[in-house]
Amino acid sequence: MNWSDQISRFEPLVVEAVPIFASPTEMEQAVTTYNRALAQLWQDSRDIALIALRKLASSYPLFPHPAFLLGCLLADSGRLKEAGRLIQQALSVGLPQNLDEDAKSCLAYMQTRQPDQPADVVQTRSRSLTDREPPALNVTQILEKTRRGKKVRMAGKKEQRTVMRGHSYPEETETKVRMRKDPVALLRTGLPILAVVLVVATLILAGIRWLPALWRPKPQLANDTQKLSWLLARLDQLSAEDAQAAGLLAEYEAVFAAEASAGTSEVSGQTTSIPVQTTSSETTVLPTATPLPTKPLPTPSPTAAPTPTPDPAVLAFRKAVTALAEAEAHIHDDLVTSGLALAKARSLLAGIPGTTTAVDVDGDAATLSQNVEMLISEIAVSAANALRLKAQPLFQEESYTEALVYYQAAYDLYPRAYGGGVAYYVGRCHQLLGEPQKAKPYYDFVIEQFSGRDIAKSAAYRIREMG
Repeated sequence: MNWSDQISRFEPLVVEAVPIFASPTEMEQAVTTYNRALAQLWQDSRDIALIALRKLASSYPLFPHPAFLLGCLLADSGRLKEAGRLIQQALSVGLPQNLDEDAKSCLAYMQTRQPDQPADVVQTRSRSLTDREPPALNVTQILEKTRRGKKVRMAGKKEQRTVMRGHSYPEETETKVRMRKDPVALLRTGLPILAVVLVVATLILAGIRWLPALWRPKPQLANDTQKLSWLLARLDQLSAEDAQAAGLLAEYEAVFAAEASAGTSEVSGQTTSIPVQTTSSETTVLPTATPLPTKPLPTPSPTAAPTPTPDPAVLAFRKAVTALAEAEAHIHDDLVTSGLALAKARSLLAGIPGTTTAVDVDGDAATLSQNVEMLISEIAVSAANALRLKAQPLFQEESYTEALVYYQAAYDLYPRAYGGGVAYYVGRCHQLLGEPQKAKPYYDFVIEQFSGRDIAKSAAYRIREMG
């Protein structure tokens, strides 16, 4: 492993490219110290650079770059054990993609070597030990002059009286004897208790997760009769203005009237053998429905038929129903999709009246909004965290528009997520996209809700930065 080539891959940093690990002032000082240490390495001042990097790695454990660089320097000097610990620390915090791959390859190489004993160091030490002659012993270096003996201090009269008083009136003390416990006995006692705790915890988690979903009312679709009634009523309304709709309605009535007359004739044919007595001399004849003759319908011009305009509130209501169904379908396997769908459903329902309904959906917008809020309360924290983890690599890749989609959805579900970090990064995305007016409300939220913390100081710093 050529550690010199690995060390030469490190480049100076800027504050914007580093994740938040301290207050803005401390971050600027730490990044400046790191860049100065790199410059000292290039100027062959490795000792000074080692001191600066060691201080950065111990003072800011969430700043991964100094730990990785210090690990490479220690590995180059043969201290593989300490170098592996520092590189593992940098990997646990998180490095950029290029440095992350280098760190993993370095750690894998060090695991194949003996800690703190590289091959070249071992050979050098063995040769130096065999070639070195034992130095001659000097008696003056071994013998040492003894010190003057001191007078032994005797106990005073007060100390003697205290000791005698203690022997005359001894205190009652309790002696505790610790018995060594048998591992088998511990297992016999602990396993049943652990099994009971696991069963109770499983039942509680199952009840919290699935019982609210069973009790929550789901929108029911209307049956075929209601759909047909609505369609006939709509055709009846359009027939007054549209000749094509009137012809379609007439054709429908003619077809089903013919079927009804055929059924009536069959019934009358079966009952002709029974005489019908009437009070008058005339015989009552039942009227038979005659099917209407099929006539060619006039072809209307394309501009004569007005196009019905759908109600925007009904369309939004239907989209909210679809989004809620999608969220329920992915609630157990994909929290990112479920969280995005719930945020979309909440946004759609917020812009329509609560009395909005649809023909094929049971319930109104107010009922659907209650179902959405109930589901959000169940997965708000976990879904917001999943959305934040989805947006974080996009933000580091400077894809601020894509990252804002996930950060905004996480903020809509749980504004206080990640200790105010989600709200901070929503404002940060708006700021980097050149939208300071949209970024300021999120920074104000962080300052108000998390006053006294480092993230509130960072938000105040960003507001001053925007002017």
